[in-house]
Amino acid sequence: MICAWTFALVLASSLAHAAVVEHTFNVEDISVQRLCRQQPITAVNGTLQGPTINAREGDTIVVYVFNKSPYNLTLHWHGIIQFLTPWSDGPEFVTQCPIPSGGSYTYKFNLTGQEGTLWWHAHSSFLRATVYGALLIRPRLGHSYPFPKVYQEVPIIIGEWWNANVVEVEHNATESQTAPIPSAAYTINGLPGYFCNCSESPIDALYTQHYKIDVVVLAPGQTVDVLFSINQPVGSYYMAFTPYHSAPRIRRQLFGVPNIFAEAPNSFHKV
Repeated sequence: MICAWTFALVLASSLAHAAVVEHTFNVEDISVQRLCRQQPITAVNGTLQGPTINAREGDTIVVYVFNKSPYNLTLHWHGIIQFLTPWSDGPEFVTQCPIPSGGSYTYKFNLTGQEGTLWWHAHSSFLRATVYGALLIRPRLGHSYPFPKVYQEVPIIIGEWWNANVVEVEHNATESQTAPIPSAAYTINGLPGYFCNCSESPIDALYTQHYKIDVVVLAPGQTVDVLFSINQPVGSYYMAFTPYHSAPRIRRQLFGVPNIFAEAPNSFHKV
């Protein structure tokens, strides 16, 4: 009786610190302005990038997906280990049938033993180019991060932008048996930056050993948590990134972007 009662107390204590985090994702076509032009895209809840999911270790995630777009699609939770919920993993025709246009699906999975900075994205065709968002798993209440307390957390997702319908980009590449056309720009949190002179009219969910670095190199789909100290003068700064080629025979000139300004730029242009 004592053992059974002790087990019940431990289980109740564990459940008391977990929550059910619910989101509704409306997937539909919208029009956004990028690189000086309006472009129709498929997005979640009317924004690029999509909503950020905030949760804690041990929580249960429930996402109600309503597909109002003209395309079949699924969603994948990149880096999440699906404990006894493989049907919520997302790869189409592998763990589930695609959600048809006009259909709906509910994803439900648990985050026990998982923490870190992850992301979710469409797992159908090139729709992942515009259907994506951050998935942040923090420690349970009362538990600390395995690193010093930070002043602010800023999720950053690096992506690509095409001045074209991304579904057609993939379709044309498949039909012609050639590589897809190159993207028109790289993006940070869905935006290509302030270098386009437009008109003014309208890593998995586990922490690794800490180490100091000067450059962060990420493969497609990878995630990483980076801590840095704000030790520069007050001002406006740029973040820049560039493709990396490890093959020794590849020679490609990449022009750098200044990331420190003596003064803040005197004008920014809308994109």
